[in-house]
Amino acid sequence: MDFRVLEQVLTDDDLSAVFEPASEEFDTDRVDVAIDIEGFDEPLVLQITQIEVETDDEPEFEMIQIFVPIPLELKEEAVDEIVGVLPDINQQVPLIGFNVDLEERFVYFRHVMLSPEGETGAQLVTEAVWLSQYAVDTFALQFLEFA
Repeated sequence: MDFRVLEQVLTDDDLSAVFEPASEEFDTDRVDVAIDIEGFDEPLVLQITQIEVETDDEPEFEMIQIFVPIPLELKEEAVDEIVGVLPDINQQVPLIGFNVDLEERFVYFRHVMLSPEGETGAQLVTEAVWLSQYAVDTFALQFLEFA
């Protein structure tokens, strides 16, 4: 997927999107979308990346990942509790879903989708970004009690 085209499609859809080329810090191109979430001092960053798939054939679709780290360090004693409530939360979101990094003790939203190339793919990703933003906006505050 041409992430510069995706950046433009997202921007045209009134999202605050910025193309970030691959670097030493982040080994793949990505588009970052700033999302304002009530209760957080800074906007959260929704990262869109392409997951490389090794295949002998030219794939007809690309795997696109949407990833939103929730900037909270969970209390050690709260990790088991939050792992227990995530299935209930994930049943309520339009895209799956929320998870927890047990080693680093933080919650994140991650969705992986197949997308065709070109403008159609960019439009599908844009719809997934809106749904992901809705999910994070709806449930991120619930995680504050575990920090």
